[in-house]
Amino acid sequence: MSIRSRTRLVAHAVWATKDRGGRDPWLQATLGRVALSHGGEVLAAGASDDPVHVVLRGEETRALSTVIRRIKGAVSHAWNEDTLLVWQD
Repeated sequence: MSIRSRTRLVAHAVWATKDRGGRDPWLQATLGRVALSHGGEVLAAGASDDPVHVVLRGEETRALSTVIRRIKGAVSHAWNEDTLLVWQD
C-alpha cells in the first residue's frame, strides 16, 4: 500500500497599488472571493499604508505564481469597473 502525504502550500504575497483610497474592506472581501475561484484560499489579508499583504494557501496542483497573477488580475478588473486601479512600478 502506498502512503502519500498531502501537500499544502502557504505563502505571504505582497504587492503595492497606487491610490488605493481606503477601500481595504472591499479589497479584503474581493481577494477572498476571487482566490477561491482561482484555486487559492486567503487565510489573512490586509493593507498597510501602501502594500497589500495576503497569506494564501494554494492547491498543490497549481503554480502559486499563476494563482497570484489571476487574483491580481481579477481584483484589478473588479476595481476598475468603478475606479481606476494602477499597480505600482
